[in-house]
Amino acid sequence: MYSYSETNIPPEFYIYAWLRENGTPYYIGKGIKKRAWHSCKKHRPPKNKFNIVIMEANLSELGAFALERRYISWYGRKNAGGGLLINNTDGGDGASGWKFSEDSKLKMSKLKQGDKNNRFGTKHSEESKQKTRNKLIGRVFSLDTKEKMRISKTGKLHEKVSCNFCDKLYSKGAGMAAHIRRFHMEVCT
Repeated sequence: MYSYSETNIPPEFYIYAWLRENGTPYYIGKGIKKRAWHSCKKHRPPKNKFNIVIMEANLSELGAFALERRYISWYGRKNAGGGLLINNTDGGDGASGWKFSEDSKLKMSKLKQGDKNNRFGTKHSEESKQKTRNKLIGRVFSLDTKEKMRISKTGKLHEKVSCNFCDKLYSKGAGMAAHIRRFHMEVCT
């Protein structure tokens, strides 16, 4: 077993296991890049990231397929008459490098077109919109949350400055002014 994490991933194909809290595997898979740390169809990785184990690393794709089949066979599938794993297949049948046809790409593109704020072009009723508005009325976001929302929409990171009174870091501009008004007004006046 190897000591890899989502920030330190193997450079080539690898075999990973998702473990239960008692240490037994519940899913075996073949991966590349950050595959071991992301959900697949019906299956989810463990919440505790220490329960994601890279069993074999730096493999060719063909070697990874063979080892995946071997590990799945070793631990057995629950849906195939007994075993520990929730895998749906015996392994070795992934779709690495799958490329969609131009026709498929066009169909998917048409499905996603429409109002950008509504999933797949569906329209919300006025009643539904009003319910959403009512939920958001009075909601207060922290300065950190506001900064994260702003960055996600604009893609720009603000320069951080430190408060002269308490040395906390805030975005230059409105964030700092709000902080001073809220926590240091008596000092400033």
